Amino acid sequence: MNKINIKKAFSIIEVVLVLGIAGLIMLAVFIAIPAVERSKRNQIRKDDMSRILRAIASYESNHSGKPPIYYDSSLPGCSTLEAAKSSKSCFKLHTDFVPQYVEENAEFVEESQRGGWTYKYQCKVAYCGDFSDPDNIMYSIKTEGLGYVDGGEDIWGTFNEIIHLSAYSRCASVGVNKTRARHMTVRTNDDSDVAIIYVLEPKNVYYCVDNQ
Repeated sequence: MNKINIKKAFSIIEVVLVLGIAGLIMLAVFIAIPAVERSKRNQIRKDDMSRILRAIASYESNHSGKPPIYYDSSLPGCSTLEAAKSSKSCFKLHTDFVPQYVEENAEFVEESQRGGWTYKYQCKVAYCGDFSDPDNIMYSIKTEGLGYVDGGEDIWGTFNEIIHLSAYSRCASVGVNKTRARHMTVRTNDDSDVAIIYVLEPKNVYYCVDNQ
């Protein structure tokens, strides 16, 4: 007797179920990949901040313990350090800090004042990896003073390439904190105390490291 093989076909429900599961898997992959890439870029930025912090330590060792951010009493409203407590514009940056201690191919371009002082640099060669973010955009440095940084949304609400350097400061808690930026640092009485605050992707994620 010949045996008859009967092949059972998939039902419409089974096909739809398989396609649905495959779609969910693909959706999960598409969601996960950008998050992983963003995490990698943020880790590079954190490593950059740590490297700049080491450069500050090197600068201090060559300048009698003084950091590259300094109090300038000649500026308006900055006659005394006590007066500087109500102003963010009393602290400036030695412009040779970046090219001499961070990235030798970085060249100082300009300084501008808006709250604190912002220092912009350009790269003299094709790539300045030690002072550029993962998208090859040169960092800028903005000076802040006495444990205070601007919590305004115009500056802090959006991810950018500005490194905020705060004098007389230490981090309230080292690492990532999603509260407003002004909660990131606390004031100290030591002019060698410096904190770095940086906004990570996508926005409103503040990262703080200090030289304590």
